[in-house]
Amino acid sequence: MDVVRASISPGVEYSETYLEEVFRAAKGRSRGLKDEAASIGHLAHEWIEEHIRAGCPQEGVVFPAEETPVRSCVDAALKWMGEHSIRFVENERPVYSRKHRYSGRMDGLAYVDDALAVVDWKSSNGVYPEYILQIAAYALAYKEETGADIRKAFLVRLGKDNGEFEAHELDARTLKRASGAFLSALNLWRQLERLKKKL
Repeated sequence: MDVVRASISPGVEYSETYLEEVFRAAKGRSRGLKDEAASIGHLAHEWIEEHIRAGCPQEGVVFPAEETPVRSCVDAALKWMGEHSIRFVENERPVYSRKHRYSGRMDGLAYVDDALAVVDWKSSNGVYPEYILQIAAYALAYKEETGADIRKAFLVRLGKDNGEFEAHELDARTLKRASGAFLSALNLWRQLERLKKKL
């Protein structure tokens, strides 16, 4: 939107060619911001993954550069971990459901305050209901693979600007309902894909 505002003034007529260039530049800027946000999330996930692999040390931690969105995400993750008793048992673990034919990669599985829980890190600007379906799908596939009944999950949004976190704790009832919703959405998507082939 900034590109458009800087390039177009009210009450002035512009050629179609000029307007197409302005809109192309705005679209490119939007794509660039999306790529930058994805890169921040990827780098923050990598750092958290390495920290967990190292056993979550309290001292001798090598942080990302100061005053960057990645560092803010890392600070937020460490703050959340610091508020709980946490022991990670799985980290960046692929999961697969043979029964329902889907796969994914779980950020973490940990004993959080003595309860086995899925932990999912998000560096997005908001928290969306689809994230709950994603976590429930991980828990469902993990149970199918291992028999472990995961009755809790934590969705932790990491602040890119302020180093703060927004944590949502999901109980067994929420996970069960979300599992059903995920399977319904998966079935709907598959049916639509089949119908597309008929057109």
